[in-house]
Amino acid sequence: MSRASKSNRTARSTLLLAMVSLLLVAVSCGAKGSSMPEVAGGTDAAGQSADGGGSGGANAEDANFGSIESPCGPGEGKVEESEAGQGTDKLYIGVANDRGADVRPGLLRELWDASNAYVDWCNAQGGIAGLQIETVDLDGKLFEVKQFIPAACDDVFAMVGGGSTFDDLQVEGSPSLKECGQLDMPGFTVTKAKADATDTYIAAVPNPANVRPASLFSYLAKAYPKESGDISIAYGDLDSIRFVKDQTVAVLEKLGKPFKVGDEVAYAVQGQDFKLTSQSVKGSGATMTSFIGEPGNSGLFLSSLKEDGVDIPMFAEANQYDPVLLEKGSNPLGDVLIRIPHPPFEEADDYPAIQKFEELMDARKEVDPKAKTAALGIQSMSSWLLFTEAATACAESDDHIISRECVRKEVENIGEWTGGGLHSPGNPGKNTPSECVIVMTIDGDKFARKFPEVGSKDANEDGYYCPEKNSTVEIDVD
Repeated sequence: MSRASKSNRTARSTLLLAMVSLLLVAVSCGAKGSSMPEVAGGTDAAGQSADGGGSGGANAEDANFGSIESPCGPGEGKVEESEAGQGTDKLYIGVANDRGADVRPGLLRELWDASNAYVDWCNAQGGIAGLQIETVDLDGKLFEVKQFIPAACDDVFAMVGGGSTFDDLQVEGSPSLKECGQLDMPGFTVTKAKADATDTYIAAVPNPANVRPASLFSYLAKAYPKESGDISIAYGDLDSIRFVKDQTVAVLEKLGKPFKVGDEVAYAVQGQDFKLTSQSVKGSGATMTSFIGEPGNSGLFLSSLKEDGVDIPMFAEANQYDPVLLEKGSNPLGDVLIRIPHPPFEEADDYPAIQKFEELMDARKEVDPKAKTAALGIQSMSSWLLFTEAATACAESDDHIISRECVRKEVENIGEWTGGGLHSPGNPGKNTPSECVIVMTIDGDKFARKFPEVGSKDANEDGYYCPEKNSTVEIDVD
């Protein structure tokens, strides 16, 4: 192999690791099954519809989605002709994903799968105000996001329930969603550029760069006041992960006592010996640690801490709620404290919306056995519900026209949003993140709720902890 070829391969591997770490830190990605799914065959990333519109959804009599009465059904809806994309006969909706990526086959396919699971269910009831939905595959294959922008601008009415790992490519340069004024209601946002482009998107689960959830830290201050006084942060040595680390440090500094950040320990995202990382944390004398990166590396870090006899609590973002963490990080010495913005899969029986999500995903698997059930799919399905509620309201107006501007206005009218109980409340119209959290831990070789105890004074009626003060914190990090 030539030196140039080796260099290219190394660069691509580094980009992949950066992407994985960024993606898994930035959004909730816990999965019930494998984190490395296979790619479904026969798809076209240039905007050709594929795999959508099957009959695998629930029947029309099953009309509720958690606390929401189904917004799907017959009606007199009409698509604004100038925004119709492929035609006014259906609602053509683009779903961004990266599942065709050579370096990570199946990446973000849970967004595609959850979208089609919802569409199956909705179409079986009559669609949105009588309009059938057809999903259009916008597979950016990780590095080829720009190639689907023309289809996203010209072939679909809107983009719903998807996301790109490098979503800055959607909004920066040319062509871009900004240039064509497309409406995007993604399952998640990753980069600061996308998070700041609020003129192009509406997030059902808001994730603004400058307003961060802080309810986990409110819990830590109560439960671990002494340990919180010397926090060591282990983070991947890449700009994407460093940005999340800087956000975390900014929040802790804004909150003040009892929090104090000590050593910041960088690790290599590729080929790191986490024994060295754990020894650095041990040598620092820290009484609490945090890990920022992907769950596989986090598991190796926990294992090394255990080998070194380091018995201190570790807090982490929602991405660590993933079976991959348990493969290497089960039975840790110290408490592992993971914030999640949605009910845990382990408690699905107590949350009708999570039951519904799993039901629709199981139905989708009858159509596509490779369909993946994952927590990121929860956010995707919430985006679809929000879009359907808003579009249906537009169709009930005097002219029955569904336009992008009308959808945007109706989202603002909806206000607080939980996706029928799929996740904690936020405000998509104002891009305000949730003030509530559930803290998970590792109990042996499985995940379990740590806080709040359901029915306790710390929990609201939905089982979330929603502190009155410092539930979110405004920061300024470049």
